[in-house]
Amino acid sequence: QIGFDYLFGYAFVCICGFFLMSCQTTEQEKLERLLNRWNGKEIIFPKRTIFTVYAQDTIDFKIPDKGYKIVHYLDSAGCTTCKLNLDRWRSFIDCMDSVTQNSVPVLFFIHAKQKREVKIALKENHFDYPVCMDMENELYKLNKFPTHPLLQTFLLDGENKVVAMGNPLKSPHVKELFVNLITGKTSRMEMKRSKTTAKLSQTVVNMGTFYWEDR
Repeated sequence: QIGFDYLFGYAFVCICGFFLMSCQTTEQEKLERLLNRWNGKEIIFPKRTIFTVYAQDTIDFKIPDKGYKIVHYLDSAGCTTCKLNLDRWRSFIDCMDSVTQNSVPVLFFIHAKQKREVKIALKENHFDYPVCMDMENELYKLNKFPTHPLLQTFLLDGENKVVAMGNPLKSPHVKELFVNLITGKTSRMEMKRSKTTAKLSQTVVNMGTFYWEDR
């Protein structure tokens, strides 16, 4: 099981910024407990998973049972098509393919209120990557993902266990962590040993005297 200290300190710094408007200990503790709960947890996939192109044409695509894989779940809250970020995902996939020799698939599971809207968005963006239209929300029912969209993307190992979590489109630190873990630049032992800490050397800073009208 991968140490939480490294994951929280390195990969989750950006996500904390989205969550916390202040450094409230109670909120930080909630995040730590949540990440601890998901660290090393196995993701269960539906027994019958169908992938399509443009949310229409069924293709012969199976979830690999070995090696790393990235799972991105998109729920039906709010505007689903607004959250797709298809161009950015295409760029991310191209980047991953270049550094992993096309060995790490990105598994898209979309639970949408209106399949037609997603279908139109996929076609307009020429996004021909395999997508599972999970209309029954089976993946969520099996795993009960966190509700915040920044915590619905997972890097899994060969046993489908969570190695890291966070949206690589929203945080360069998460993207870097995903790449380093997959390529072996960051090993599991390093993650277990490493800690990232930060503290202020003083709690009060004297800014001097100035007039409020000064700019």
